[in-house]
Amino acid sequence: MNHRAILRTGLQCCAFLLLYALSLPVRAATLDSLVSVEIAAQPLESALLQLAEQASFQLVLDPQTVGSRRAPQLAGKMSIRQALDRLLQNTGLVYRWSGDHTVTITSKSDLRTASAGEPLARADPGRMSMGEGGEAGPAPGSAAAGDEAAIQGNGFAMLEEVVVTAQKRAQRLIDVPESITALTGAELQQAGIHSVLDLSYAVPSLVVDDTGGGYQRYFIRGVGNGNGVTSLVGVYMDDADITNNGNTQLDINMTDLKRIEVLKGPQGTLYGDGSAGGTIRYITNDPNLSAFSAYGDVSIYDTRFGSMSEVGSAVINAPLVKDTLGLRIVGTYGNIGGWVDQPAAGRTDINNQDLRDVRVKGLWTPTDAMSVKTLVEIHRNGGNGSEISADANYNLALAVEPTARTPFESNFDLYNLNLSYDLSSVNLLSSTTYFDSLTHGVLGLEYPVDFPPTPLFQFLNNPDTRDDESFSEEIRATSRATDGLHWIAGAFYKHQKLNYATAYEESFGGPLLGSDLALDNEGTKSVSVFGDGSYEITDRITAGAGARYFHDDRTEYDGVLYRTGSFHSVDPRVYASYAVSHGIHVYANIADGFRSGGFNGGYGVPESTFAPEKVRSYEVGTKTSLLDGHLNTDLALFFSRYSNYQIYVNTPNGIGELENGGDAHIKGIDWSLQWQATDHLSLEASGSVTNSRFVSLAPGEITVQVGDPIDYTAEYTARASGVYRFNLPRGTPAFARLDYSQIGPEHTTDRGEGGPPILFESDVIHMLDARIGLNISDWSVALFATNLLSENGNEDPSAAFGIGARPRPRTFGIEVSASTP
Repeated sequence: MNHRAILRTGLQCCAFLLLYALSLPVRAATLDSLVSVEIAAQPLESALLQLAEQASFQLVLDPQTVGSRRAPQLAGKMSIRQALDRLLQNTGLVYRWSGDHTVTITSKSDLRTASAGEPLARADPGRMSMGEGGEAGPAPGSAAAGDEAAIQGNGFAMLEEVVVTAQKRAQRLIDVPESITALTGAELQQAGIHSVLDLSYAVPSLVVDDTGGGYQRYFIRGVGNGNGVTSLVGVYMDDADITNNGNTQLDINMTDLKRIEVLKGPQGTLYGDGSAGGTIRYITNDPNLSAFSAYGDVSIYDTRFGSMSEVGSAVINAPLVKDTLGLRIVGTYGNIGGWVDQPAAGRTDINNQDLRDVRVKGLWTPTDAMSVKTLVEIHRNGGNGSEISADANYNLALAVEPTARTPFESNFDLYNLNLSYDLSSVNLLSSTTYFDSLTHGVLGLEYPVDFPPTPLFQFLNNPDTRDDESFSEEIRATSRATDGLHWIAGAFYKHQKLNYATAYEESFGGPLLGSDLALDNEGTKSVSVFGDGSYEITDRITAGAGARYFHDDRTEYDGVLYRTGSFHSVDPRVYASYAVSHGIHVYANIADGFRSGGFNGGYGVPESTFAPEKVRSYEVGTKTSLLDGHLNTDLALFFSRYSNYQIYVNTPNGIGELENGGDAHIKGIDWSLQWQATDHLSLEASGSVTNSRFVSLAPGEITVQVGDPIDYTAEYTARASGVYRFNLPRGTPAFARLDYSQIGPEHTTDRGEGGPPILFESDVIHMLDARIGLNISDWSVALFATNLLSENGNEDPSAAFGIGARPRPRTFGIEVSASTP
């Protein structure tokens, strides 16, 4: 029996054991369940959140009753009922327990009118939001508690209200006047989202092209531009700027995240030149300073045509000095099997990955006003081959040297120090970041070049090494006033070195003619100052504006020439929102984004400079929370003017250069809908439609024509999902989930290569995933399947040049996790 047959037999046994476990008598958690409670005297809202975490129940909070109440100290073994009674003593509020392990806290009057009143806010168990200025703090909207006896009932399910820090202060998602998709850590885990490629199937207007071995490009609403050196989509971890170059963004481990926020449209005012298309923010969990906890999970899965994979993660939270100093350590190891073969070399499953990632986060709160956070992440990933250049049968398709090996490495080291101090009306914050990213890959690709008599010019087996090193410092002040005026002001400095080396071999349709080395060592030192302010004109109308001044000194050395130049920009933003009612908000937003220009020349090509890109985006939208919090919608219309689009053109030496191709317009719509259809069933649907066209060309431009779409813009995205939650015998919580997504065709256009025009369109990608699982005490088990439709189309229009990727084939697996009580 081979390993795959053994694995399938094992998965069948696991499925049988899972079904058997469904019938086991498991004691249901009730208000009388005993738990170990350890809660210090503190504000009541944070005490309630700690109790929810320690007792493992969901908490529904009324944002109108938070107040300034405080809770007494609780310690010892007690029932959930006893703990709630003591915390809610003498406050005039009540609570109730529903059958899905949810505690609802509200006032007496709100309880009587809950079915017709304003929606309540559900928080994750024990979830702490980011307070103003980014410091850890109680979740806004959490409730104070009451002194009445416990009230039990059937309860009601409603959607969670998410708090985000997209504008660098804590806000309800519905109050932010721009389109944002936010997913909590629990949502990421339940949906099986482990990478940014998985994320792209769940977020409207986000497209990720996987170019193999940790190489990936991000595009939001058509802006991302695989050409150019610097990124057009910013990436942040907490307050650390980790934006890498446009083609090799960091391969972020998504274990133990509080949430992910995807900000759509230019974010130049608050996030700088790397965010002309949008920003992706990874928010990690802070250490819990009051209690030790641990979590671990293991996934085993088998991929059709490929090898078995094993991935394990562990999280340890350790208070070193109670309520003052603590660490949170997250480790991940993955032996990820490949599925691409190389028949010419007699090799199978070459695109394996050996993944190791460790993240350590420290938190020190020497006083109530001050917090110090440290973040260190060490990431190592490598394998024997890449999945790009594979054909529809998952065989590596290297045209000229079929036996060439294509190993890769994708490593980075990240260090961040975050200092936060609260004054009476202002929060001061300093974020210092250093990261070093080293990627190394070997590709095989070919494409025609304008070189008489225009045969195929081929890059063969070219090792490509990219070492990106960055130091950045951000200092900002954020208002804490409550008089309707909110403002933020700061300064940002970044020094980045981008060192590339590409070795390649040359052929013109025949034997190898030789080899060469292309160097591209770039540096940038940028300084910017920014400010943003909003004012609540009435209790319904808010208006705001901001701007960022950016100055960038750039250098470049290609082994022949050393060049310098400076670029600068002022990027404004104006926005307004109107609350039609508590649950219906409309907004308008105008914002600019910017990317610096650069230099060409050397290797026999004349020197030249290409100009910066500029994106101005107009957006109008609406966000709603309807049906007493059971239905949330988000709809946005956008139009962007894209100036001086940086486009890649080939040169007689075969290396190519960047130039400004012209101006383009991008227009589209994206939407999302979440519906808590019943207490057990929740449904989601989302999508986007994007249309991009060149409207004018730079003098002499022949690579594109007016009317051509810009590169790497998906025509549309669509997603639908459903989750059914239910209790098995003896109250065992369980769920079943189905996700379907579709990404429309992307394009690449090149009319100037010297041969026939390249007008390539990637395939429409259909993905269907399923998960079913249950929780037994502190354990959870889930069976999952991905790509049930066996989609194997080209995801990336770079397939026109022989480097397109295809989705992982159909995969089945099991995931087991456990946590401390």
